[in-house]
Amino acid sequence: STYTGQVLANYLHQLRLKLLSAEFELQRKEITDPLTGVVNRRELMRLMVNEMQRHLRLQKTLSVLIFDIEHLKQINSQFGAGTADVVLVEVVKRMQRATRNYDILARYGTEEFVVLLPEATAEIAERIAHRMLHTISAMPITAASKEVKITARVGIAAMQQTDTVEILLHRAEADLQLANHSDSAQVERHAAMVFA
Repeated sequence: STYTGQVLANYLHQLRLKLLSAEFELQRKEITDPLTGVVNRRELMRLMVNEMQRHLRLQKTLSVLIFDIEHLKQINSQFGAGTADVVLVEVVKRMQRATRNYDILARYGTEEFVVLLPEATAEIAERIAHRMLHTISAMPITAASKEVKITARVGIAAMQQTDTVEILLHRAEADLQLANHSDSAQVERHAAMVFA
């Protein structure tokens, strides 16, 4: 009968919508970090390949920032298990506020985040890095009924014509290591960024 056909068609349509929704959710989970909701490392690598190719083709600049959120293990041991997770979620919110709407923020490691900066020269990248560092550490984060002071370090690299994703990230990581091993270099970088 016509009624049975309509009911069956409606049922199949609803089932199709549920399947599409489930597929979309699986795809979303595949490319995002479950804790922070930002792009995960695997998706970052895919996006970087595409963006680097596009920027080379259009002869545009591109930069990368790598942030290391400091002392997360000590925060967990001092304030209790799970406190670092609360801190990471808040840090991501702060980082998102300090980036441009077309920048790509990704979780790169346990305590590391990468920000892909399309059409950003090294100078622009330094200004954005300074703004992000300030935004991250400007106010303590309330977690476990305590105020937790957050600090971070940053490594910066601007894309060169012969760079691969790995080389660009390696240069940013090397810059981060310089910042990690030299408080005075980080202070000098901050001073340079303030007056740049």
